[in-house]
Amino acid sequence: MLLNLFGIELSGWKIGDHNSKKGIHIVSLKLKIIASSILMMLIVACSDSSDQTKACEAPVDSVSIISNLTVNGTTYYLVRRVAGWHDKVEILELYNQMPIFDQCAKSHVESIFGDSLELDSTVSHVYLNPITKKLNITYIKGIPEGTHNESLQLEIEPVK
Repeated sequence: MLLNLFGIELSGWKIGDHNSKKGIHIVSLKLKIIASSILMMLIVACSDSSDQTKACEAPVDSVSIISNLTVNGTTYYLVRRVAGWHDKVEILELYNQMPIFDQCAKSHVESIFGDSLELDSTVSHVYLNPITKKLNITYIKGIPEGTHNESLQLEIEPVK
C-alpha cells in the first residue's frame, strides 16, 4: 500500500499484517511532526515583534484629545493627561499636529506646551496665545466637579 500524506510517502505496510502497528506508529509520529511544524509556523507568523509589545512603565497615563482650534492655518490640539497611580495629576498639553498615542500613552509628536492643573481651583478658560504658542489657564475658586476638566475648550486669548 502506498500512502502520500503532505508529500511524505509511506509504503510497505498493510493494515492487518504483523508490521501494521509499526506502520501506524510511523504515520502517527509523522502526523505529530507535521502538526507541530504547522503550529510553530503559525505562532511565529502571528507573533508581533514590534515595539508595541514592549511593557509600558507603570502606571500608564490616561490621555485624550479634548479640544482643537485652527488659527492661521494651523490646528492646535488640547490634550488632557492624567498621570500617577494614587495621587493623580492632571496635565494639559498643546500640540500643533494631531497626536496619536500608543498603548503606553506616548505620542509620535512632541507637545509644544504643557502645564499641570491646580488641584484646589477650577479651570474657567484655556486660552491659546498664537504668537507665543503657549496656554494661559485661568482659574476660579473651588475644586472642579467630576468631569469638568474633560470638557475644557481651547480659546484664542483675548487681545489686551
